[in-house]
Amino acid sequence: MTLNKNSIIILQNFIKKCNNIYKILPKILYNNQPINYNDINIFDIKNDINTKKNNHKNNKIRENIIGAIINKQIPNNYYKYSFDIFFDILKKNLLYRNN
Repeated sequence: MTLNKNSIIILQNFIKKCNNIYKILPKILYNNQPINYNDINIFDIKNDINTKKNNHKNNKIRENIIGAIINKQIPNNYYKYSFDIFFDILKKNLLYRNN
């Protein structure tokens, strides 16, 4: 697939818009710990932040994200603007199992 100059500009503008939206998504306070949109990367085992040294801290963040989803504390915009549909998949699986 070959992209022409207009297609590239449209994609660049879309990415800029999404990045601006991610910056304004509200932080969530759950169990006295802030959760932000980028914390979803904690679930990616290939991510550089997932080291033995950070394991306890990352487990707490994971637990709080899951708890916040189950208790419906994650704003809908987190699901709406998710490129990596992980938030949405996690929400559907957790809420389905808890109903």
